[in-house]
Amino acid sequence: MRVTSTSQRLWHGLTTTSCCLLAVVLGGTSIAGTMEARINSIFGTQSSRVISVDSGKAESSVYFQSGFASAQELVDYRENLNKQIEAEGSVLLKNENNALPLGTGGVNVTVFGIGGVSPVYAGAQGGGVIKNTDQIVPIYQVFTESGIHINETVREWYRKTGIPENCVIDSTGRDGSVTTSGPWDNEKVELATRSRGALEADASAAFEGWRDSYSSYGDAAIVMLCRLEGEGSDLEEGSLSITKEEQALIDEAKQNFDKVIVILNGSAAMEIEPLKQDPDIDSILWIGEPGTHGLYGVADILTGRETPSGHLPDTYAVSSVSSPAWQNAGSFTFSNAEAENLGNYGSYYLVQAEGIYLGYKYYETRYEDCVLGAGSADSAPGASNGSDSWNYDDEVSYGFGYGLSYTTFTQTLDSVEVDEENKSAAVTVTVTNTGTTAGKDAVQIYAQSPYTDYDRANQVEKAAVQLMAFDKTQTLEPGESETLTIDIDLKYLASYDYKNAKTYIMEAGDYYFSIGNGAHDALNHILAAKGMTSGEGMDYDGNAGNAYHWSKTDSDMENYSFAFDGETKITNQLEDADYNYWKPGTVTYLSRNDWSGTWSDGYDGLEATSEMIPWLTTEIYEAGSSDTSPIVTGSAETSYNLITMRGAAYDDELWESILNQMTADEMAQLVTDACEHTTPVATINYGGSLDKDGPIGYDAKFNTDTEAVYHIDGTESDYIRNYNFTTFCTEPVLAASFNPELAKERGRVNGEDSLWSGYTEIWAPGCNLHRTPYSGRNYEYFSEDAMLTNLMAAEICAEGQRYGSVAGPKHFAFNDQETNRQGVATFMNEQAAREIQLRAFEGAFLPDEGGSMGTMTAFNRVGVTHVTYSEPLQVSILRDEWGFEGYTITDFAFSDLMYPYASITSGTNAFDNMISDFSAINAESLKNDLTLLSGVRESCHRILYTYVNSNAMNGVSSNSTIVRVTPWWKAALNGISIALAALAAVSFILYLVNTRILVRNRRNKEGK
Repeated sequence: MRVTSTSQRLWHGLTTTSCCLLAVVLGGTSIAGTMEARINSIFGTQSSRVISVDSGKAESSVYFQSGFASAQELVDYRENLNKQIEAEGSVLLKNENNALPLGTGGVNVTVFGIGGVSPVYAGAQGGGVIKNTDQIVPIYQVFTESGIHINETVREWYRKTGIPENCVIDSTGRDGSVTTSGPWDNEKVELATRSRGALEADASAAFEGWRDSYSSYGDAAIVMLCRLEGEGSDLEEGSLSITKEEQALIDEAKQNFDKVIVILNGSAAMEIEPLKQDPDIDSILWIGEPGTHGLYGVADILTGRETPSGHLPDTYAVSSVSSPAWQNAGSFTFSNAEAENLGNYGSYYLVQAEGIYLGYKYYETRYEDCVLGAGSADSAPGASNGSDSWNYDDEVSYGFGYGLSYTTFTQTLDSVEVDEENKSAAVTVTVTNTGTTAGKDAVQIYAQSPYTDYDRANQVEKAAVQLMAFDKTQTLEPGESETLTIDIDLKYLASYDYKNAKTYIMEAGDYYFSIGNGAHDALNHILAAKGMTSGEGMDYDGNAGNAYHWSKTDSDMENYSFAFDGETKITNQLEDADYNYWKPGTVTYLSRNDWSGTWSDGYDGLEATSEMIPWLTTEIYEAGSSDTSPIVTGSAETSYNLITMRGAAYDDELWESILNQMTADEMAQLVTDACEHTTPVATINYGGSLDKDGPIGYDAKFNTDTEAVYHIDGTESDYIRNYNFTTFCTEPVLAASFNPELAKERGRVNGEDSLWSGYTEIWAPGCNLHRTPYSGRNYEYFSEDAMLTNLMAAEICAEGQRYGSVAGPKHFAFNDQETNRQGVATFMNEQAAREIQLRAFEGAFLPDEGGSMGTMTAFNRVGVTHVTYSEPLQVSILRDEWGFEGYTITDFAFSDLMYPYASITSGTNAFDNMISDFSAINAESLKNDLTLLSGVRESCHRILYTYVNSNAMNGVSSNSTIVRVTPWWKAALNGISIALAALAAVSFILYLVNTRILVRNRRNKEGK
């Protein structure tokens, strides 16, 4: 053996390198061990498996069954449903000269704008993002298949040169590599094409070169106006108006085409009054964000294969900054934030001084008061044109609930039957297709409560009109009629009196129920029933026959004051959410009693009082007794499997034994390590769960585990194997359909996706409101209206849970802007809290409505208390009043915002967190704090109760047990560790051998 100093250095270097690498891998393995459940959720692997032990008897363990025989069947169904929702949710706002439909015989059109090549298909960040963009069917393909032929000259310009430089994005892969790509590397990569808000190419220099092509594609010009929103920030003020680049496209279309169609692509309500008034703009069609296959529905509307039946889920104001909500939206900083060192999580606030007057409830109420000459409505501040005179037509382009069709319908209000004893009403409406085209029509039921002297004296506000319920006809042929009876729950008509009765009341007086094409139409019918006409200030005469007058003789201050169970008393819970609680007389809430004297231009520079500061900066928690012996942990006296509790009541006595079996370590891990999963619990044979976002579908693929009840086996197409369930059009589109059956089917898909993916809870639907059109996350939420949100969400949640999915409405609650969302103190009065934002969630949770078993809380505060440790919100309202028996999880958790001890003992049950942030909850801390241990135990109870009754238990029976398995990534780490250890050992031995030989050779040489 020839040994040199070079070989010695080689083995020395290999020894050092392999030892260093081994140390890194061992360290990484240790960290990975603490994040094992999270890593498993990323890779879809498991560290434990539930197996059945032969007990000698057969036992069915498939508790929730799919209605589909194959993955392909499910995919076909959900893609067709996406198309149908988009077809019924797209809203035709203008259609002069019957410009639409274009016809089914094939048309040649010129499409202007980036959206003609790459529309906004979904949101930019958060749970509303399409994760596999290869599933998107591009607009060019959809239109071509539908017989709409796009001008190739214009299209090619956009594909090659029409994208501004800032459309190019850098994408960092898991391996650390950075790929720079633009939208045309793959037409389906829609997220690469635009930033938040408006982004359009300046194409004016190309117009002359395009014009020779117009004659071949001159059947119509389609101008795409796109707006993109994303989690984490709001749109910039002014970004909802038509940009100069967009206006140039519109002008080019008007000057060169007889037929001009504008498509509004996005959730944000744009400022489109100029388009409404422009006689050269023939049609305006709002499509929202269509998801992967929704453009087929849009194409069907354009060609006339489908007749539009959608209605706006938001008010389209002439000026997007004209609403009272906008005056107090955005960034407001406590005047003493820096002096008191309030930090990022405690420095910011919002005052929702608009009270209940959000969206159409403001515009329509002020309109009625203008007509009636009440409350200084016509001369109060707030006119969008800056004048001293307020006029509805100057403020609203298209009202909430408005929408056109290719045919005409008449709706007659046949009857309204009010059942005061059961607090309900039944409204019967007959719809007749009086036109020449088949189509569907939405029936919208609105109501008005009396605004009384009692209300004025006690600051109870009443909107002039509010949506109560809705339904949709089947497809009606010309001349065909359908009669619908729609039930109304009068609890949603009761008003919350937070000053005097401190509960819900229903006063004596004149109530009206009305139907119409949107809130404004319904209100005009009510005004007509009151004897008003266009000669007295109305913008058009209503039909008194479409309004029903109900005179309530006695005020009811009692019957609406009880919770879902008929026993729990409803009373004020959120008094400290009002800034006036801390500093009386500071905030004046908008009132129709005096529009002028109560209008707010913005509450800037408010102070955080000395009493508020601790809530904004520290964890307010008082430890319990150090004697925790009353609670048993790690008991070996029983050995029940969790599956034993399937179907048992929440308060079944056997739960005590189940919970007693859990160790303190298991309890701590179950509540703290809950990012997209729940952890297995060996002592009760619970195998854990996988959970995911979101509003457009589970961010998940088909399960490939062959032992799962529903899975794919690898013989499917690449499309199915790579299929991700984030495909649907966004929630505003579903809301715009005004079709509860489509919401129900959307919920069914959540349930089916859950079965086939192996993911149980879905953090959806989003139930926050569109407080302003600038909120960056409006695409994840239905509407500006609480009842449209309430009823749609209830249908989704109830139906999804029939398949064992756990519905998790989010973000509970008051998360209506992204600016400063982490910790912003949101101030409001309790009437507004309950009738606006909480009402939007209420239907999703009530046991006899949505019955949701999960919810994700928000980043913001209610008042100065973070929502995660607001016991009045999480316990008194959610559980005691609404009957919620499921569990709550935080949004992605920060320990210095969602304080662990305060949260877990005030209603929060789990932290959307990976590892260390909530390590303060551990076996040692639980042993010394009875309050903390009680809160954690109660949280475990709620989590386990939720999942034992979910499809996470499919395949688990009473003779099942948990065994540990090693996931591939852990085996790989172990293998690498062993290989590096072996290399280090061999290198070290060879280094020693080489050293010894060199020393011996040196001595021999010296001896010579």
